Amino acid sequence: MEINKTRKDSKTSIGTTIALIFGLSTLAVMTLLAFVIASRSFSSADELAQSYSIEVVKARADELSAMISRYTRYAQDIAIRDETIRGDRAEIASMLTKLTGKVDKEFAEIFVVWSNGDYLRPLGDTGNLADRDYFKDIMSGKADNLVANPVMSKSLGVPIVIVASAIKRNGRNDGLIGIQITLDALSKTASSVKLGKTGSGLIVDGTGLIIAHGDADLVMKVNTLQGSEARYKGLETAGKAMIKGEVSNALITAPDGTRQMIFFAPVSGTPNWSLGVIIPVSEIQESGRTIAVLVIAFSVVAVLIIITLSFFLGRSIAKPIKAIAGAADQLAQGRLDMELPSSALRRSDEIGGLTRSMKTTIERLQEVVSEVQNSSTSVAHGASELSTAAQQMATGIAGIAESSQQLSQGATEQAASAEEVSASVEQMGANIKQNADNSFQTEKIATKAAGDARQGAQAVGETVLAMRQIAEKTNIIEEIARQTNMLSLNASIEAARAGEHGKGFAVVASEVGKLAERSKIAAGEISALSKQSVEVAEKAGIMLESMVPDIQKTAELVQEISVASREQDTGTQQINQAIAQLDTVIQQNASISEEFSATSEEIASQASMVAGTTEELASLAGRLQEVMSFFKLSGIASTASDAPGTSGTQHRQSTSRQTPQGEPSKPQAGTTSSKAMPPQKPSRQTTGVAIKKPSTGIALRPSSADSKTISDDDFIEY
Repeated sequence: MEINKTRKDSKTSIGTTIALIFGLSTLAVMTLLAFVIASRSFSSADELAQSYSIEVVKARADELSAMISRYTRYAQDIAIRDETIRGDRAEIASMLTKLTGKVDKEFAEIFVVWSNGDYLRPLGDTGNLADRDYFKDIMSGKADNLVANPVMSKSLGVPIVIVASAIKRNGRNDGLIGIQITLDALSKTASSVKLGKTGSGLIVDGTGLIIAHGDADLVMKVNTLQGSEARYKGLETAGKAMIKGEVSNALITAPDGTRQMIFFAPVSGTPNWSLGVIIPVSEIQESGRTIAVLVIAFSVVAVLIIITLSFFLGRSIAKPIKAIAGAADQLAQGRLDMELPSSALRRSDEIGGLTRSMKTTIERLQEVVSEVQNSSTSVAHGASELSTAAQQMATGIAGIAESSQQLSQGATEQAASAEEVSASVEQMGANIKQNADNSFQTEKIATKAAGDARQGAQAVGETVLAMRQIAEKTNIIEEIARQTNMLSLNASIEAARAGEHGKGFAVVASEVGKLAERSKIAAGEISALSKQSVEVAEKAGIMLESMVPDIQKTAELVQEISVASREQDTGTQQINQAIAQLDTVIQQNASISEEFSATSEEIASQASMVAGTTEELASLAGRLQEVMSFFKLSGIASTASDAPGTSGTQHRQSTSRQTPQGEPSKPQAGTTSSKAMPPQKPSRQTTGVAIKKPSTGIALRPSSADSKTISDDDFIEY
């Protein structure tokens, strides 16, 4: 079955841990970065807006200065006309009437003042302006051209600004040309200066008085130097800066609590006037807020993307590790009928290498366990057959002993016994030969099983090495996390040294340190899992190594059985030769019977040794089967009855290797011999083989062609 699920654990999985670490760390870092970027963007946008506003105000102040200069040049042009210099009132009145329709719309009126202060308007009205400061300044020669602060017009009865130019007669100032500009016209000019959506312009004279504004309630009524009285917080500071001719800005608060920013610049060519523009702070910060919102939106999207990628990354790492851990658990339980996920096998990284190593280990273990189970079953059946053959051999040898005792009673009984012994020995030889073949095959199987077990142990060792390499890689990750933590600590120290400017960097360094600490914890968990896998693989290797000596011992026992079977086969061949010579040794029945008795005892002893060896082999085979039953393979039988080629063997052996006593067997042709061998004492051996008796022989006497039976007299001893 494919491993799709592992044991449920109360702890959080590696994939979830990785997703949480990367997600939360990214969330913290991105939140901090978004805050810093938004703050920086907000501040930069604020600074940019302020700088832009100041530049706009300076440009509009220059425009206003240019307009005042144009008015002054216009007054100068009128002052140097011949009509003006001649001073004839009729000519001047006519000139003023003609100029009335040609002046700018901002002009309220053009008038002429003589040296005594009398003035003449285009409508012919007259009056005296000797008390005006601007008249005194021009007549005293202090200035030839000037712009006066606002005064109440004597002719119009409204606040006006005077642009005056001196009339030169005989090299001295002898009157002036004045242009009246109403404050309403000046307020319209100031109101045309716009910033943002609701920003409005104003003009402040050298005394701090507002002389132009879109709100008529403020004109000539509010002095910026007395802003607290008008409930404008911060306006006094701005007024002081304006009368100094500074180009700057100031934060003020309106009576309704609205925070506003005033930008101002001096107007050249005027008596210390300043052009100012008031704009709500919310409009200045609108672009900064827009940028901040965009930064936060992009940060949220980035965090979501990174969290999603972290989730899939953690899942891609955790899923194969869980599969390998599950495989290791089932391997520890002896289950070998498992399959690892194909997706993990196709990976080209360390996890893929570990999965392939685990698959190779499982496949090698399956082969080894299958071979060992089959071999142990074959060994068990071979031991059973060998035990049966040993018992049958003992029975046959007992029959030989009985026959040898009966040789002295008569030739007939000797002939019958010899025939029975011949048949039994022939059958015993066949069984011994079969046992030798089975032992040789069992020896090859046991040797192959031992080699496969060693290869399995080597594969487990390679798996342990791969797992240890993963642990080493995890140690490298822990070292990187530790060094990252040290770097964050150094960054925090440097940020502390930087003071106020390093606070943001200190927060980033702290978050990096936390990220490094969490990475170290995750690496430690991976290392713990790797160590657990190493322990499981080492346990499997130890079990395989413990199996190798048992299999080796089994191979050695099978070799001993094979040697004993070959020696027994040699003994049976010698017995057959002795029986073939029974016809020549009938005279030595008594001596041969004694030697046969001794030989039978020796063979019985060897048969007992063979039986003991087979019992020990059967015990070892059972122990091997018991050990191998720990492993579970699909489609592999675990009972001895399923082994091929073993069914019915014992029955065939038990029914085909015994001949009923008293039933004579037909003698074999060509078994007579006329040569006698000198008698020798039999030698005992402890190798479990039958011993040839070179001192005596038994053969049949030559018989006539019509003889149908064999008696004891037909056997002779030589």
